[in-house]
Amino acid sequence: MFSELAQVLQGLAKFIYRSGNPAFWHTAARHADQAYDWFLNEDCWVVVHSWDRQPNTKGFVGPFLLAVPKLGGETVRVYGRSTAEVEESEARFLRKLGVELAR
Repeated sequence: MFSELAQVLQGLAKFIYRSGNPAFWHTAARHADQAYDWFLNEDCWVVVHSWDRQPNTKGFVGPFLLAVPKLGGETVRVYGRSTAEVEESEARFLRKLGVELAR
């Protein structure tokens, strides 16, 4: 049973790692209102609210979930158009916050 649990946790960790930069998303969650505004104003991100129709996100990265306090805690889904654009946008957002992630 322990080995099965370890395999599940290892698979989950791999999924999270492949699905995005965990350190970035941890920072985004701590600054969720600012991150939400950032995603809305950057062309490489698509933000989907609970009331939105699901757009065609084939070929996008994500979804990443973000609980946004200024929306009453609403959780939005965030998709990235391309990995390269997303990584550049993440770096710009972190510079704006004055945050440097450990490498």
